[in-house]
Amino acid sequence: MKIDAVAQIGNSLTFQSSSGDGMRFAVGDVVQADVLSILPGGNVSIRITTESGKSGIVAARSEVPLAEGESVLLKVVGGEREVALRFLGVIRDGAAPGGAPAGLPGMYRELASELAASRLSTADARLAQESFLFLPEAVKEAVPGFEAIGRSPGLEGMDGTVLREAVEGSGILLETKLKIAAVEGGGTGKGGVSPALREAMDFVPGADRKEALLRLGEVLRDRDVAGALGRAGESPGKAGVRADGLLSTIESFQLASAAQGGVYVPLSLRWDELVDGEMLFRKKTRGKGESYTCEINLDLRPLGKMSASVTMYDGAFFVSLSPQSEATRSLMSSRSAEVERRFREAGLALRAVSITRKNSVDFGVPALDGVDVEV
Repeated sequence: MKIDAVAQIGNSLTFQSSSGDGMRFAVGDVVQADVLSILPGGNVSIRITTESGKSGIVAARSEVPLAEGESVLLKVVGGEREVALRFLGVIRDGAAPGGAPAGLPGMYRELASELAASRLSTADARLAQESFLFLPEAVKEAVPGFEAIGRSPGLEGMDGTVLREAVEGSGILLETKLKIAAVEGGGTGKGGVSPALREAMDFVPGADRKEALLRLGEVLRDRDVAGALGRAGESPGKAGVRADGLLSTIESFQLASAAQGGVYVPLSLRWDELVDGEMLFRKKTRGKGESYTCEINLDLRPLGKMSASVTMYDGAFFVSLSPQSEATRSLMSSRSAEVERRFREAGLALRAVSITRKNSVDFGVPALDGVDVEV
């Protein structure tokens, strides 16, 4: 969880509550937060109470799903332009509409908070992936599917098939594919494991990034491999840290997918201007049937941060574009006719295009809903 507007002096962090009162924390402090409301864009309104009893109401960005009415414990873990707090646990449970518990169980939300703190941006993940290209050939050959670690499509030739393959090979769906193989396989082999699951555990090389990273982690612990890396001037420890960073990023998106009830993936593309990017695919039941939404957050040089949402519902499409920069919003508005033309040429019914500036586009915090389709 993060709170904006921070002044930092030594180990002391100060921010202003909505009432204008300053609140001061030290790294390591544990505070109570009462969740007052869930705000648009994945933000929450919380009342923070310090150990001294001082309290203030602030808007925060939470990577961990929270429910209105919950009280949680948070630990201050750092900050420069924002206070970063780590989820420790629930003191009092809230409830989602209908009385059902909201979000993930507490133990998973704590893990989600830890993983979100180590999430790599798209640019940093790409650097880590590219660094593995310089590993000795003997190391690469020891990892079945090594190519999946660095495989990222470019913008040229991008279409639905290429995008689907990128999502399926991103690592986010590894365990899902294993479960499907186990259910569809039927029967069991040696040790009570279905033949299909046994086959799925040994994927065709190059199929899944997470699987390849897990295999790389095992290989890096081999003494002979460590020797080969040393002779090449590479440290097995540093290579392992980079692999762990990529795995933590994938697992952060996997937990967020479970919490959001969709497929939430990092946008891994060979795109020089792309600083960071993420996509969320989800289905929702509405009055006239089901809607399907793709939400995308982008940080592009020089346009800045922006979010885009495309929803298909009742036989038509609804598009929402929300840049953080006013200059980018103006540019998008001047090209809105191009969006309409492309949908028309593709034979797709476009019912609405909304282009509005967004005060803040936050990564790692999916919006509660993509676009208002009740028009």
